[in-house]
Amino acid sequence: MNNKITTDQIRELKRLYQEGVRRTGPNYKKTRLDLVTEKLLVDKVGISNEELMEWEKEALLVEPKLWKKT
Repeated sequence: MNNKITTDQIRELKRLYQEGVRRTGPNYKKTRLDLVTEKLLVDKVGISNEELMEWEKEALLVEPKLWKKT
């Protein structure tokens, strides 16, 4: 069994992470999927918290009307 994470898998995790951020806007409450995705990115892939914050900023460049009210 190969435990290596591929570039495509990292890209998909980034997409999932950004989708979670987009779903509720800048003050979003993380879902379980968001937390698991973040943990995978940090612990298994080695993505830094600074890079995650950049991904969040990138994700929030969408129209505010798309954000779910919480």
